[in-house]
Amino acid sequence: MEQGLSRTWACDLDKFIEAHLLPNTSFRTEVKAAIKIICDFLKERCFRDAAHPVRVSKVVKGGSSGKGTALKGRSDADLVVFLNNLTSFEDQLKRRGEFIQEIKKQLYELQHRSHIKVKFEVQSSKQSNLRALSFKLSSYQLQQEVEFDVLPAYDVLGQLNCSKPNPGIYSRLIRECTSLGKEGEFSTCFTELQRNFLKHRPPKLKSLIRLVKHWYQLCKEKLRELLPPQYALELLTVYAWERGSGVTEFNTAQGFRTVLELVTKYRQLRIYWTEYYDFQDQEVSNYLRRQLRKNRPVILDPADPTGNVAGLNSDGWKLLAEEALASLQYPCFKCCGGSPVRSWDVLPELTLVERKRTLWIQAAALSGDFKLSSFQHQQEVEFDVLPAYNVLGQLNYIKPHPQIYADLIRECTSKKMEGEFSTSFTELQRNFLKRHPPKLKSLIRLVKHWYQLCKEKLGKPLPPQYALELLTVYAWERGSGFTEFNTAQGFRTVLELVTNYRQLRIYWTVYYDFRYEYVSNYLHNQLSRPRPVILDPADPTRNTAGLNSDGWCLLAEEAMAWLKYPCFENWDGSPVRSWDVPVRPCHHPVPLHTALVTPTISRIFKQKCGLSKGTQVVGCPATLLALQAL
Repeated sequence: MEQGLSRTWACDLDKFIEAHLLPNTSFRTEVKAAIKIICDFLKERCFRDAAHPVRVSKVVKGGSSGKGTALKGRSDADLVVFLNNLTSFEDQLKRRGEFIQEIKKQLYELQHRSHIKVKFEVQSSKQSNLRALSFKLSSYQLQQEVEFDVLPAYDVLGQLNCSKPNPGIYSRLIRECTSLGKEGEFSTCFTELQRNFLKHRPPKLKSLIRLVKHWYQLCKEKLRELLPPQYALELLTVYAWERGSGVTEFNTAQGFRTVLELVTKYRQLRIYWTEYYDFQDQEVSNYLRRQLRKNRPVILDPADPTGNVAGLNSDGWKLLAEEALASLQYPCFKCCGGSPVRSWDVLPELTLVERKRTLWIQAAALSGDFKLSSFQHQQEVEFDVLPAYNVLGQLNYIKPHPQIYADLIRECTSKKMEGEFSTSFTELQRNFLKRHPPKLKSLIRLVKHWYQLCKEKLGKPLPPQYALELLTVYAWERGSGFTEFNTAQGFRTVLELVTNYRQLRIYWTVYYDFRYEYVSNYLHNQLSRPRPVILDPADPTRNTAGLNSDGWCLLAEEAMAWLKYPCFENWDGSPVRSWDVPVRPCHHPVPLHTALVTPTISRIFKQKCGLSKGTQVVGCPATLLALQAL
């Protein structure tokens, strides 16, 4: 297999992964069935005959099987058994041994009673207080093995609701870990978060993780030395992708090269995430700063701030770095023409931001404007430098927590400063446009050029240019959606939308939506305001269309005149057709409820259905009108 990777060219890496690293489908099915049997056993039968009552709150699957990054021919599954009998982190430390002995005893009995097509090899250990019970599951049909670790754990998280845990949980963890001298010891309690952190990543990123894990295993077999934990390499791969690409489709060789180059810079690594914990809580913040100032490499577990998954084995990192340096000469880092594959531009360390804990306060001078001139090229670049509150923290390409937007709305409305803090969401604004195809960006450039011509000609204040950029994205999303399209059609569609500016009501639900009641009510109010309404996809308090109706009128007149230009005519003189795009999207992610059910519709519906006057009518207006017509 090592020769296979070392002889594979960059353009063939995806094929190599598919052929050699992706698990066999039938084996995965069999493993899932076996895991289910063991999970059911642990939840329902394992502790039935125990000396003292034991209650299992849940069994969570971790490891590569849980994260969806298993390699062909080998897979590991961590089955974490959360026990209500464990009431603290210290309790877990002291009592896990007795629960492991009971599980081991019951597994032997299950092996003899079970009719499943697997074989257990329970591994013995002389330690009295084991951290985990390890065993192997074999399949005679496929001659492959799955390694299991069963770990008892304290259920500190309880029922997860897909949001950040309460900071108090991490405060308790930090206090107990530091007092016991056991930092990183209780990461099993956060297995669900570790799994979720990787589970919902794009398939191609998981394939890149498999490739990095395969390379790591080759190094391990060759060196036969203690190397850094494999989990550190998985997180390093996620970090490289987030910082260097962030898109679902990317060049695998570039990603692989970036990870190996980061390994060679292990002495500089300082990596962390703020998806589940952050700097908002004072106690957690102080601890994080101490952690991030420790000797490098530092790669904090995204689910457990007390765990530096890079470990303390600097000799192991040195050996791995030497192997990475040698591996970078492989053909898989060369294009078919022989030129080297370029890595992504990724820094080995994240800046430790010293943040003020003041909410939504910005300097009176909102920005400093200046121009940078180049004597060689006689050109200028215009800059706006804007100080902003870092409310988002470390982005992980997911929706911000709705509470962030609730706080924003509350502050903006109380201070009558809606749209004032959009700079705090610059990363989201950038990502919103950055992920779109190159040809759409070219269309945006064309629309911006047209806008600048109008601005120079009219010499009067026009609507914000950003509104035109968003209008272009909307036109493409609703009218085409393809990476390749007719530019003239797209351009015509945008200008026609400008002429219909009095009807524009446009919004997105990429970063905020209608599921959080407080945000939903505010959005309904925003979308009910006089048009045009073009909400900033990253900041619901900002209507990018502005309040300059005279400017829109002037721009609409220019658009009407431009529609007669040759750029909107085919070679035979016939007009280019625009895309079929509604000026007011009727699609809504959730029912609009009473906010958009007018009194007239409500009254008609009650009369037709024979309902009393006191009956409350909720639902989408279109649905109600359709029903009352029956």
